[in-house]
Amino acid sequence: PLLAFTCGVVLAIGPWLIKNTVQTGNPVYPLAWTIFGGTDWNAERNEQWRAAHAPPGYRLSEIPGDLAEVAGESLYHSPLLFAFAPLAFLCAGRRRRSAWVWVYLGWLFVTWWALTHRIDRFWLPIVPLAALLAGAGLDGLQSRGLKLIGGVAVVATLVFNLALVGSPLTGLNTYLADLETLKDSETIQPPGILFLNRNLKPGEKALLVGEANVFDARFPLAYNTVFDDSLLERWCGRRIPDRSPPAWELLPLEEIRANLKREGITHVLVNWSEILRYRLTYRYTDFVLPERLDTLVQLGILSPPEPLQFKAWDDFSGSEQNEIRETLGGRLIGAGGERGFVLQEVYRVVQ
Repeated sequence: PLLAFTCGVVLAIGPWLIKNTVQTGNPVYPLAWTIFGGTDWNAERNEQWRAAHAPPGYRLSEIPGDLAEVAGESLYHSPLLFAFAPLAFLCAGRRRRSAWVWVYLGWLFVTWWALTHRIDRFWLPIVPLAALLAGAGLDGLQSRGLKLIGGVAVVATLVFNLALVGSPLTGLNTYLADLETLKDSETIQPPGILFLNRNLKPGEKALLVGEANVFDARFPLAYNTVFDDSLLERWCGRRIPDRSPPAWELLPLEEIRANLKREGITHVLVNWSEILRYRLTYRYTDFVLPERLDTLVQLGILSPPEPLQFKAWDDFSGSEQNEIRETLGGRLIGAGGERGFVLQEVYRVVQ
């Protein structure tokens, strides 16, 4: 069994480890940078990564709430899974096996809670184990003669999974929709990507700032994630040395124009909503601020922006409002008498 497990692991992640080693010199890039190093990574970025992905403390009082989220409050599965999972011990011939599955399930929860930053997708491997235990629990009810309860559970599960989950009542449901229609759907694509898909002409290329959801893009683009160097910063500015906190200045006008022309950039999409989220979580470069984009407009490098999305001020949380006031206030506007924040906007590069 150990040999079979090892072969499975090698087949599953071996290509990923080889690819990382060839491209970066670190098989688990960007993890373990202090051990293996890695291309385009440094101590500052490693600290940013660790701060963003470390567990948010180890207060034992939070465990009951986290258990409740995994067992019954999640949108990823039915509460029936963990309602029936303990009944697996009703099966006299399967109690030992059920106990080992419970041990494995508990181990996955412990590692999720102790080693990750506790977002829901990291505990999803628990679901198939809970489903296995719930199935055994349902079988245990049948073996004890409680067929009516088991039958009701089966019907409830079928209704939940095949009727309720498959209906619009639970949210957007598009698995029977026409694919070509979906490609141009506002409900699927982010507003900025949809706008550029519809409006960019052949030969035009966009720089995406803050936007990393590029899966539906059908146009040439350049973008960076929050853990990469900012392309807008690289092509338009430079850090002022020996300044703490860090400060930037714009490159000479003609150098900025030359950089954008060399890269073929004709449009710039700025997703202030994502930048706001990054500033509150992963951190984000202070080079990308509303006043910096406004200066590029004033210098004639970019055209005045076209706002694409607006959100009312009262719909933001307190922490979001504070961050907007302190750093992104240049995109606070009044729309129809309602105060709010521009979430996305598109600039055209002035030729």
